[in-house]
Amino acid sequence: MKFHFCSLFFLSYVACVYFPPRDRIPLGVLMEEPGSQTLIPVLTSLYANHLINQNVDYHMKFQKVADDSYEASKIICNLTSSGNGVTAFISSLPSKKTHMLDSICAEMEIPHIQLLWDSEPTISKLTSLNFYPGVDLFAEGLATIVQSLQWKSFVVLYEDESSLLRLKYILKLEPYNPEKKWNSIRLKKLGPGPDYRGVFKDIKHIPETNIILDCKTEKILDVLQQAQSVRMLEIFHSYFLTPLDAHTIDLESLNYKANITTIRIFQPEHKLIEQAIRNWELAERNFFNNTVKYDRYTIKTSTVLMHDAVEHLIGAINDFYKTERVRPIALMCNDTTKFESGFRLISYMKIKPADRALTGPIQFNKNGTRIDFTIYLIKGTRNHTLNSWRAQDQNLLSNRTQKEYEKDVEEMLKGEDLVIASRIMLPYLSYVEGHQSKIGNDKYEGYAKDLMDLIAKIAGFQYTFELVNDNQAGTYDKTLGRWNGLIGEITEHRAQMAISDLAMTAQRQQVVDFSSPFMNLGIGLMVKKATIKEIPLFSFLDPFTQDVWAYTATLLLGLSLLFFLAYRLAPNEWVNPHPCEQNPDELEIEWNFKNCVWLVLGSLLQQGCDILPRSLSTRVSLSLWWFFSLIMYNSYTANLAAFLTTEKAGITVKNVEELAKQTTIKYGCMEYSATYEFFKNSDYTTYRKMWNNMKASNNPSVFVKNDDEGVKRVLSTKDSLYAYLTESTIIDYNVKIKCDLKSVGNWLNSISYAIAMPMNAGYLGIINSAILNLSESGELDKLKEKWWKQKRNETICQEERKTGENKSLKLNRVAGVFLVTGIGIATGYIVAMLEFLWNVKSVAIDEKMSYLEALKHEFMFAINLRLQKKRTKHKITPGISSERLNSNTMNNRSRSFSKISNIFVNNESNTSNIDKKD
Repeated sequence: MKFHFCSLFFLSYVACVYFPPRDRIPLGVLMEEPGSQTLIPVLTSLYANHLINQNVDYHMKFQKVADDSYEASKIICNLTSSGNGVTAFISSLPSKKTHMLDSICAEMEIPHIQLLWDSEPTISKLTSLNFYPGVDLFAEGLATIVQSLQWKSFVVLYEDESSLLRLKYILKLEPYNPEKKWNSIRLKKLGPGPDYRGVFKDIKHIPETNIILDCKTEKILDVLQQAQSVRMLEIFHSYFLTPLDAHTIDLESLNYKANITTIRIFQPEHKLIEQAIRNWELAERNFFNNTVKYDRYTIKTSTVLMHDAVEHLIGAINDFYKTERVRPIALMCNDTTKFESGFRLISYMKIKPADRALTGPIQFNKNGTRIDFTIYLIKGTRNHTLNSWRAQDQNLLSNRTQKEYEKDVEEMLKGEDLVIASRIMLPYLSYVEGHQSKIGNDKYEGYAKDLMDLIAKIAGFQYTFELVNDNQAGTYDKTLGRWNGLIGEITEHRAQMAISDLAMTAQRQQVVDFSSPFMNLGIGLMVKKATIKEIPLFSFLDPFTQDVWAYTATLLLGLSLLFFLAYRLAPNEWVNPHPCEQNPDELEIEWNFKNCVWLVLGSLLQQGCDILPRSLSTRVSLSLWWFFSLIMYNSYTANLAAFLTTEKAGITVKNVEELAKQTTIKYGCMEYSATYEFFKNSDYTTYRKMWNNMKASNNPSVFVKNDDEGVKRVLSTKDSLYAYLTESTIIDYNVKIKCDLKSVGNWLNSISYAIAMPMNAGYLGIINSAILNLSESGELDKLKEKWWKQKRNETICQEERKTGENKSLKLNRVAGVFLVTGIGIATGYIVAMLEFLWNVKSVAIDEKMSYLEALKHEFMFAINLRLQKKRTKHKITPGISSERLNSNTMNNRSRSFSKISNIFVNNESNTSNIDKKD
């Protein structure tokens, strides 16, 4: 409510007529736009003083000060020169006019009480008091409160240069570094308006969710409405409004979701405020016949400061009257006359205590700057005090516990439908069967969905999954200057959370906040298992190449021939066939070609021979052959063991270090993934070498677009010559169903999957608490077991037998040996049969029998296992028929074959002759 100044003078005149004659003390009140809230405290204080003080009658000279400085100076001079002049000035003027008034008051030694922010303090403050908090202390208090908000980064949005005085300590919280990619404090000017949407779009593009807004109180609502129009007033945004009257704005009309905090320097709930409001309402009814109900939360700072200033001034003058009278006089601006009591009065006011002030205890320094006040941090605009900072001791007191904070967040989240960004990635999120006919979250299933269901149940909110268009986790595009994928959804404020196989990296943590990890893992190495070799039947020949076998066989035959010739040349190899004869007529040699071959072959097989050479030359040559045989035999045995026990073919590595040392197997990772960034930024020698090798492999590139492509490449690359580096959970998920894959080595580092949220999101704490509860209860382990094993449609691979448990050779490894042995034995039997048949022919000829009869008799003898002796030659007596011979032979089968010739004689004498001959 505004008043005409004629009405104000009328009220002053009525007050003078109504009150009994007393010492009249004129007081000047200077304002740009007088209003009800500013004037009522003055009138209330005057009326209260009139009721209790019989000595002094205060007369207020209300005056609106023009914008023009010259006109303003004329108004001030008229007030000091008219009537009894002015005992003191109370002003709520801008800095430029305040300085002019300061100059005039200092010249006349008239006390000057200020109620507004003095952005340009002057040197001379001997006659001035400012009830508004001091510039430096207030700025320091703001910085302390901003620190208590625990914002990692924020944007300071200011209106003009004078705002920077209030914000100077906030800007010093982080020294500006132009070389840093991201500075946690950014400064932006609000602009002249009326369209502020452009600056909010810039902030949205940075991106930033924490904003400190410093502008005139009357602009705040318009600014916030425009911020809301560009979706900068969402649940993850936080605003800190620095004007002291920001709490008077009706923010409920915005229907906002953001976290907005304001400040003030008084407590509307205090009993002194309640008493003052009752007095003001009574004054409205008595002086203006208005029935007005003051809302304690819409009381402006200027109102309570005016109340404190008037009460403090009146109290000081009343105290003065206890020792001396104050005698105001008219003073001319062009005169050197001074107000006699002015300097003493202002000096007393600087030291006078004011414990019952609405803005708390008041204390000034020698320059009249207020140095004792309290700043209260308020959630929204009402009575929810979060913190308080007192200038006297510069301590910050928190008015709520962590549980109260979490409760506030729960209340904020209750009933909210949050947008959760994700992507199709097994097993985190996938479509259910028949998803085309389903809507909302029912279309999806997976680890991420089950986890969000549990968190939403704990926190009490609802959510909707939104799939990211490019199906990427999130990388920074330097060309476009923005993030893609899930991180882009958060930074562009299209989603309140993002969940998938989203790794926490240093680069991502500069633009989003991450919850506590719901899964810990590391970078691993995935390779294709070595293939089972096709076992050839003659695998026992593998230790030597075909060339070695050919050379060995050739050497065996050639050396046998050489030995045969050498032994015939050596005199000592010719020996006496009849040792009993001292002077034999002839000598013979045992070393025919067959025996030479047998000697060479027996030596090669480490079996030896029944006969050995006698001469020095042949022994030397044979010794060298034994040496050669020893080396070949042991080499074959050593290689044979390796060949028989090695079931898998292909080049294998056991860890990353072995992979880095070799050049045959190529290796790579997903482009721009957390693994990619790990190798790119690593300073470890091995990993740096691997990164350089990966970057150099361009034909084709070892980098892939996604994990599925990497898995397919490992499986399809010939001879297992590609290895894929990725997160261990991806490896675990794939090796359980793709039995040709395996993980080798230990983790290269430690990675955590977490839920991404906008920077400084207010609900970060409750999400962390929910994840911690799920971890402690074992629900996270159950979810992983469910989606990594139980919910798999594919057949789970059987776990391989641990190395070293069983090294037994399988039959297919030695089948060739059995075959060769069988063939050799069979060949021996065939040769034996041929020899037997040939011998039967000789017997038939010698014994003058038919071939079949001789075959029958020789066969019957051979199968008679009890006979151990056999005659070398048989004599046949003429006249004995073959039938007789056959009959006698059959009757004497039990006798030794050495006596079989007995059946060929007719009498006893012939038998004895035969024995003698034998």
